[in-house]
Amino acid sequence: MTTTASVNCAAAGSGRSTWAATSLPEDLLDDVVRRTGSHLAPGARAQIVLARTIDVEADLLTISAPTLVISGLADNFVDPAHSEHAAEAIPGAVLLELDGGHGLPHEQTGPVVAAITDLIGRTA
Repeated sequence: MTTTASVNCAAAGSGRSTWAATSLPEDLLDDVVRRTGSHLAPGARAQIVLARTIDVEADLLTISAPTLVISGLADNFVDPAHSEHAAEAIPGAVLLELDGGHGLPHEQTGPVVAAITDLIGRTA
């Protein structure tokens, strides 16, 4: 059993997003990567491909650490339903939804830090 806190900052929301990079067909994903060029962080395409193919469903039920799933309501990179699903599947997890996108820790620094500090305080 793990005694440390687990924090998932996978920024998503509750179905309010209309586009998610992880749902793009392969050829369209390549087009997006070409068009964004230098605006796309190194390794971003590989991260998108991983997000499209990795299956952590069975792993979610095995998480025993106190878990906080922080979710940005305007995130267009991660399908918003994934954070909700993760929070529902992880025993005892708490879902925090905030206004903001995929850069939520920078967009909502105060609430994000407060939520993580609270989680750590409850588990120390």
